[in-house]
Amino acid sequence: MRQTTGLTVHSGTRADAFADTGRDTIVFVGSKRSFSGPALRTVASEIRDLDALQCDSLEECAREITKTGANVRCLVVDARICQANDTAFLQGLAGVARQFEPHGLPGLALAFWDQDCAAVPLFAQMLDGGSPHWPGPVQGFLPMAQPLDIWLAVIRLLISGGSYVPAELMTHPVAAPPPAAKPEPAAKPARVIVPERVLETLTDRETEVLSLVASGLQNKQVAGMLDLSEHTIKLHMHHIIAKLEVKNRTEAAMRYISATGKKP
Repeated sequence: MRQTTGLTVHSGTRADAFADTGRDTIVFVGSKRSFSGPALRTVASEIRDLDALQCDSLEECAREITKTGANVRCLVVDARICQANDTAFLQGLAGVARQFEPHGLPGLALAFWDQDCAAVPLFAQMLDGGSPHWPGPVQGFLPMAQPLDIWLAVIRLLISGGSYVPAELMTHPVAAPPPAAKPEPAAKPARVIVPERVLETLTDRETEVLSLVASGLQNKQVAGMLDLSEHTIKLHMHHIIAKLEVKNRTEAAMRYISATGKKP
């Protein structure tokens, strides 16, 4: 557990992680690659009186929920953990629901990077007709590839009990998965990175942050130049690394230099 300006950030397994602190809590279920420490700290520092927690899996989440009456307002599940096997995911979801049932179930939302991922139709179906595996509110979606202010605004909406469906999913309705099994789709060809286009997925702010990082500045220095918190810069870098499909900030900086021709 880490205290940040009076707010609480949990990551990993702790027996008291879900104890009733008298504060609203949002739980992110997925790997630290999706829900990093900087991301959790940004949520906790930007949204007043909110604790942010991260569990690697639904099984871990179910184990850590105690009978102390945790005040979890929303459970956000990473789409990556429910794409491989819908049955296993739904069973894990039911296990978490059983732990919450004595105290009432929180809202449920799906965090996704790609609207074409296999988990989106499953959640769209749950949003429309409910699910016996989660007899509580299904609140919709948390799109991850969004500017920070929009991302935080959606989280605020979810913890206040609202529902959110991105415009792209409303414009192109997602059909429910067909009952009959379909043959495995052919593997997608390897993505070809075109240097001139590699930065097109970044927002203006993310491009600005990356340009300063590529010039050799540390997060604290970038934060000072842009009048932002260091936690916010770390979250921007987290999104940049995910969008560019690189492993770390050094590779992201090299990708920027290669695309723009600018030298550090």
